[in-house]
Amino acid sequence: MGGPYTPSPRIGATNPALPDGDAKSLATFRELLDVRVHLRGATWGQLVWSGRMAVSGSATAPVITVGVIEAVALRYPGDAASDATGVWRPYYTTGETTLGIAHVPNADKTGSPAALYADEWYYVYVGSDGTNTPQWEVSRTPPTESGTPKVARLWKRGQISNWRYLGFFRTDGSGVPEPLRRAGGLSVYATERLVVQNGPAGVTSNANLSVATVVPPHVHHLRARVVIATTGIATISVKSPGAIGSIGSDVDLAELFADDSGLRYTALVGGGESASVSLYVQSCQE
Repeated sequence: MGGPYTPSPRIGATNPALPDGDAKSLATFRELLDVRVHLRGATWGQLVWSGRMAVSGSATAPVITVGVIEAVALRYPGDAASDATGVWRPYYTTGETTLGIAHVPNADKTGSPAALYADEWYYVYVGSDGTNTPQWEVSRTPPTESGTPKVARLWKRGQISNWRYLGFFRTDGSGVPEPLRRAGGLSVYATERLVVQNGPAGVTSNANLSVATVVPPHVHHLRARVVIATTGIATISVKSPGAIGSIGSDVDLAELFADDSGLRYTALVGGGESASVSLYVQSCQE
């Protein structure tokens, strides 16, 4: 027997060879290797956390507060001398983590920008660099693949086992992050987001209203509000493609969904030539 050994919480990407020994132990060792492979597959990308995130601050000093992470399994690709290729490690935090501009990488990864870009979506990730301490990144790279930008994934684009996705936010025309709070996949805007505001000349029958600046491309579930101001009689129906959900009256709330044809909604306006229609999104669910 060797000397004392302190085990480390990690699972390698490759399996060890069967040990030499009594042939009667072969079935036991095979069972242990099977269990090892099962555990690695079962914990792939597992994330247990509060699901909470809050965004505030300025363009030069954004404040992203990430709730407690009880456990997240991440696999570092393995180019550090101290780590083997593809080792899975469990990570956790003991309290809320506050992220800022230092966690936003420049395009060449050599540092951080002076401020957030204007009118951009940002995505928050937790990752591994081969150490036992979780790493963080606030990136413009989405949790979708380039060929399927509307299909949500667990990972940052181009990753399959590192940089686990946590949440998103958007900046305004000055680079200021638009405040929101997130809990369990539900993101609620501090100020509801205006999609469109004009009258029948701009909102005609079967007109498409893009929500590309209101929610990221991979979000398909919105809670919206419509306000109608008119001196005559007006009706409006705001619906998602396939007519799943609709809004039909002033200051009405509805759950709206988008399909693969895109995140666009149809406004049908009839009567009341002076009608003015405003459509807002208050929250969205991933």
